[in-house]
Amino acid sequence: AAARGLRLRSYAVLPLSPSVGVIQWLEGTAPLKKILADQCEADAIAAAGKRSKSDPTPLLDVALRLYRQQYEDPPTAYLRKMRTAPRDRVIDSFNKASQALPRALLRRALHARAPTVEAFLELRAVFARSHATLSICSWMLGIGDRHLDNFLVREQAGEVVGIDFGHAFGTATYMLPVPEIVPFRLSPQLMDAFAPLRTGALLEVHMTATLSALRSRSTELLRVLDVFVTEPLDDWIKGDSRGADAPVAATSSAAGHTSNGKIAPCASGATSCRTSSPCDSSQPQSFAHKRIRAVQRKLNGSHPGDITLDDLKESMSPPVIKELKAEGFLSSVEDIVFGPQGCDRQRLREQVQVVGSALSSEEQVRALVDQATDPNILGRTWAGWMPFA
Repeated sequence: AAARGLRLRSYAVLPLSPSVGVIQWLEGTAPLKKILADQCEADAIAAAGKRSKSDPTPLLDVALRLYRQQYEDPPTAYLRKMRTAPRDRVIDSFNKASQALPRALLRRALHARAPTVEAFLELRAVFARSHATLSICSWMLGIGDRHLDNFLVREQAGEVVGIDFGHAFGTATYMLPVPEIVPFRLSPQLMDAFAPLRTGALLEVHMTATLSALRSRSTELLRVLDVFVTEPLDDWIKGDSRGADAPVAATSSAAGHTSNGKIAPCASGATSCRTSSPCDSSQPQSFAHKRIRAVQRKLNGSHPGDITLDDLKESMSPPVIKELKAEGFLSSVEDIVFGPQGCDRQRLREQVQVVGSALSSEEQVRALVDQATDPNILGRTWAGWMPFA
C-alpha cells in the first residue's frame, strides 16, 4: 500500500469537553458538493455566454426534487419502498434524477484545476488513490453518512479528505430511520470522473491493496479497537440498554459467526454476543463486542452483504424494528443487498455458501464495488445523501 502512495490525510482534533472540541482548519480544500455545484454554474455560464441576472434553480436541487418524487416525506416511505417498489421502477426513477445533472461534472472540475493534460491525469490519479483508500478504511470502521458535504477535496492536489465521522461502526445502518445499505460512496459523478477507464484500473486495484494491508495487520488493528470495550461509545451504551427490545433474526451469517461458519467466542467466553447470551447483561461492553466483531468479520473475509444485513437486523430505530416484523421485509432487503442473479456479489455469496471459505481481499472489493454502484441500492438511499450525484 505504501509503495502505491496510499494514505489517509489526517488533521488535528482537540477535545475540550464531552460535547465541545476544536478541529483543525484544512486550507485549500472545498466540499465535494460545492465543487459539483460550482461546475454546474460554470457550465451554465459557458453555455449562455454570461451569468444570468436571475440565476435559475441549481441543477443539484432540480435533480433532488426529481429523486424525491418517488418518496413521501416520512422515513417510513423509504422503508415501505424497500418492501414494495420493484427494481425496474426504482432504477428508472434514479436514472431520471441522475440524468438531470450534466455528465462528468467532477472530471471537468478537476480538469479546470490542472494547467496541463499531464497535470490533470496526476490530479485524477491522486483523487482515485485517496478516495479508494478512504472508502475501504471507512467501510472497515463502519463509517456512514457519506453525503457530498462529508468529503473535502484539496483543490490543487486532488486529494480526498473525509470529515464528520458521527456515524461509525455501522450506526448509519442500525440506528438511522432510513438505514444505509450502501458500503461507501461511488455514485455516478465519481464514476464519470474516471472514464473512459474502468473502476478496476483506477479504484479497485488500490482498494484491494488497502484492504490487503488492513487484513495483514488485523491483530494490531483489533488490539487498538479493544479500547472501545472498556470505553464504549455513547451509541453503544444506548444500544446495550435497548438491546432486549431489538428484533433477532437468525441466519447463517449472524453476528458472532466467523467466515468459515464457526461461532467465534466473545471476550467473556460466551459463544454469541446476542442479547440472550451470557455476555448480554446490563454492561455496555456486550454491545461493544458486537460492533468490534463486525470489524473482525470484515478482516476475516466475510461477504459485505452479510454484514450489511446483520447490522440491519440489530436496528434500534423504531420504524425499522416495526418493518422487520412485517412479512417479506427482510427477504426483500436481502434481495436488494445481494442483487439480481448473475451479479458479482450474488456469485460470490453462492461461492461462500457452497465452498464455505472466506473471500479474498480482491473478492471482497468486487462485492463492495458492485453493491456501492447498484442503482437499485442507490435509488433507495435517503435523498439528503444525494446518491444520484
